[in-house]
Amino acid sequence: MSSSQLKELGKNSFDYANKYGKNVTDYLEGVTEMNRSGYYGQQGIDLANTSVLAQAAGDMSANVANAYLLATNAAYK
Repeated sequence: MSSSQLKELGKNSFDYANKYGKNVTDYLEGVTEMNRSGYYGQQGIDLANTSVLAQAAGDMSANVANAYLLATNAAYK
């Protein structure tokens, strides 16, 4: 990632996490996990956003939300 992309990710992570009452670390953990799983760029960010929504709606940890998303996505491949 370029430095401008990292700055944008940092800004967006605070905005998105706060929007749903979650910690920034939970959001960034989602981005990291999605990248480790091969989802890069906007696709990884979109999955991380969905993870934060699942965490907020389902009262679950970042790890559990990420695992559910990755397992569900793998089932549809």
